[in-house]
Amino acid sequence: MKKRIGVLMFCTMLICGIAQAAQVIDPSDSNIQYRGRWDYSNPSTPWCHAKSSTIIANFQGTSIAANFSGGTSDYIRVIIDDDALGSIKIPTPAGLATLASGLSDTNHTIDVAQSCLVI
Repeated sequence: MKKRIGVLMFCTMLICGIAQAAQVIDPSDSNIQYRGRWDYSNPSTPWCHAKSSTIIANFQGTSIAANFSGGTSDYIRVIIDDDALGSIKIPTPAGLATLASGLSDTNHTIDVAQSCLVI
């Protein structure tokens, strides 16, 4: 049996916080770019096959969070607007993790990569 490296990654959904409300973005949204080795057999819960698989998306708001479907001992690397924010441990058990907060209420680009090391 193949071991799923990492997560049923990040993509149960992205949640972008705006000043008064949160917007939930489905993982199958065509505006999300997946790079690396991903399994799309269930578009609502894609998962990655290898370290350094990434997700890139644009969003507007002051914060962004992700709901992780599989708790592991892995970390993710988060970059907002080309500024590396560091690493975040994937929640165990599965759950919601804030990826960035305190951002200006404008358009942003997030790049999230599965990482094997804490950066």
